[in-house]
Amino acid sequence: MRSKIKAILFDFDGTILDTETPAYEAWQSIFADHGTTLPLSMWSQSIGTNKSDFDPFEYLQERTCKSLDRDTVQRVRRARNRALIAKQGSLPGVSAWLD
Repeated sequence: MRSKIKAILFDFDGTILDTETPAYEAWQSIFADHGTTLPLSMWSQSIGTNKSDFDPFEYLQERTCKSLDRDTVQRVRRARNRALIAKQGSLPGVSAWLD
């Protein structure tokens, strides 16, 4: 017997999980690893858009005056971001609403 779809849930970013805070925190930790900081004023240029000219990786290289491997930095950032998101759980009220 095939089951019928009873609902479809569209998750607009920030509805079920806060993904912006972990993304920023992951980048902050990368910057700290390299002895510098990522000010919120710089990060906020990229929030909510894919069309921003701000590239955190390029900014990191500028701040450190080092040539870094983008793939390595991105791999570490993604792992940290996923771990932070997994640790936080859903936003208040989401679980109750889904139940």
